[in-house]
Amino acid sequence: MRGMLVSLALSIMSAGASALEEQPYQIEPVATLCKAAKDPANYRTSELSSFKYLVAGSHGWVYRSKTDFLEDFRHTRRYRGLARFNDALSRRGITLVVMYYPTRGLINSSDAKDSDFNAEAAKYSYLAKLKKLREVGVITPHFEDLLDASNAERPLYFKRDIHWTPDGSRAVAFEVAKAIRNSFSLDPSLHSEVVITKHGRYSGTNSIAGAIKQLCKQQYAPEYVQGYGYEALSNDTGDKSAQVVLVGGGFTALPDLNFIGFLKNELNAPVEDFTQVSGGLLGGWSAYLKSEAMTDSTPKVIVWEVPPYYPLDDDKTFAQLTPMLDGGCSNKRTVARTTFNQYDYNTGSISAYLGNSVESKSLRSLILELSIADPEVDEIRFKAWYSDGQVRRSSLQHSQSLNGSSQFIFELSGNLLSPSGHLIALELTQVNGQSAARFKRAHRQAQMSIKVCSRGR
Repeated sequence: MRGMLVSLALSIMSAGASALEEQPYQIEPVATLCKAAKDPANYRTSELSSFKYLVAGSHGWVYRSKTDFLEDFRHTRRYRGLARFNDALSRRGITLVVMYYPTRGLINSSDAKDSDFNAEAAKYSYLAKLKKLREVGVITPHFEDLLDASNAERPLYFKRDIHWTPDGSRAVAFEVAKAIRNSFSLDPSLHSEVVITKHGRYSGTNSIAGAIKQLCKQQYAPEYVQGYGYEALSNDTGDKSAQVVLVGGGFTALPDLNFIGFLKNELNAPVEDFTQVSGGLLGGWSAYLKSEAMTDSTPKVIVWEVPPYYPLDDDKTFAQLTPMLDGGCSNKRTVARTTFNQYDYNTGSISAYLGNSVESKSLRSLILELSIADPEVDEIRFKAWYSDGQVRRSSLQHSQSLNGSSQFIFELSGNLLSPSGHLIALELTQVNGQSAARFKRAHRQAQMSIKVCSRGR
């Protein structure tokens, strides 16, 4: 690998001289990553876990073997959750655009020749995944065209950062806008015009370079590229009548990547921004579905940024999104409401008993709202107990950046729906990675409650 290690050399002048003379920076190529980068034990911290495992390529490239070298995009799976969610949006007159963009390994496989990455297998699986998503009925931009851009003068990805470059952001926005224009016409009366401006040099977040510094104590030179912004020329108020809504995470949310500006420029239309840095897959959706914009007006299009390491065949994602879109338990009949107050000190869990209150209700008709009165809760694990004796495990996550929200709205999905009996209890086993009982002891005022409502009568 021909990465660049920067070191500053200082020398003391000859006898009789008292001043220090600074020598020029010495740029030294690094042939490989240190041994520490190959040890799985070094990736166990929350900060480094998303980088496992770093692999050196040529020309200064460093990849993450788990995500950048993804070869199986799970295109043979069924996508019933996504199809159902898409149908729910369609009934409201909303078209879903899924931004399932290619990985760094797919975009630049030429500098990963010494790795175990099977680029041809990955490309076949990725293209098949795009086809499968289109068969579900969602609009998927023609990102196939980006796979031929690896040798372009303006690279799509940084060499040592997980994100697009600003020019990569522009290329992705172009494909998204083209897909929208090819599908239907936006209302010309809501025309909006912005101009793209240059904002000096930009070096990205240097996320991979930062991980290398922690693991190997090697400092890599920043990779500078042209930065961009945008200025509104007309009617770019960002009001709630926008026909296009954008939800997503860091790729679309980081201001220096200017995705929202490029998309507005390509569409010549307002775009309402509900992206969140570190929002994960659900963060932007949670913010949008709880906003006035959702209740006051209906957009024509929702553009959803989905990093390709999210397979979209996980029904748990849509077991949260679909009832959130439906307003949770709002305007629905509550059939049970109770608190988590039964402690099991052997397991550290806390249970809430529903008894026979939902006995006559189909499991598929239930919507649950689990609330914990603490703004820091972003992950829970629980068991569902059924009257036929079966017990099923599951977990839920949401973004910590949701204005202090600690409410989990969800349906019983996947294996939670298969028992023949009715739901009699929920057992909360973990909260934010610790036992529910330990969390409760540390947060005595944080009430934990569950409300169950039914879509039917």
